[in-house]
Amino acid sequence: MNLIIFKDIKNSIIKDENLMLCFLVSMISSKKMKFVRYLLEFMKSNNIKDRKIYESILQVYLFCGFPATIESLKIFNNMFPNFKKPKYEFNQEKYKNRGLLTCKKIYTSNYYKLMENFSKLSNELKDWMIIEGYGKVIGRKGLSLKTRELLNVSILATNYYEHQLYSHIKGSLNTGANYHEITNVIELTKHFGGNRNYRKSINIAREVFRKMGKLTIEC
Repeated sequence: MNLIIFKDIKNSIIKDENLMLCFLVSMISSKKMKFVRYLLEFMKSNNIKDRKIYESILQVYLFCGFPATIESLKIFNNMFPNFKKPKYEFNQEKYKNRGLLTCKKIYTSNYYKLMENFSKLSNELKDWMIIEGYGKVIGRKGLSLKTRELLNVSILATNYYEHQLYSHIKGSLNTGANYHEITNVIELTKHFGGNRNYRKSINIAREVFRKMGKLTIEC
């Protein structure tokens, strides 16, 4: 990707805040840090709320770890020096309760199958998923659950984690996104994840819609 293509893409996302945020996390998750400043300048000039950008960057941590998030937040802090960070107080019991509720909203009838699969995989990882993933991060204020699930789709399509992408596409449907919103997000990820990951991700989206209402959660 180069700056000429970047300028063309900006025209296609300017009217859709969620697409801008999804484009940002796809960029970060593919380690294209040299473009992050340009996109943040664009988002700032189009009055995207700094809190929404901040929350999107924090969420990258779940799938891409501390390094990607730290480097992105350095750029963000430089671009938004007056941003007042939300109050934060670590409360594990609160995160666990919030995580269980959030996870049930996303997975609906597949929630218990998900828990069963994770118990077989790792009890530690199951607890971390609820507390860390759905309680501490995805359950936070600042973004709607629909937006957060679209962000997850963007990151997972960019790096193509098949089973997680399958689950979070279904999660996007359960939290209010439609086919076109999901496929538009996946379309954007080909600039960072490549055409191969894009094609495979689109095929998964089509499979989810064909089987809508008859899905099983895989880990």
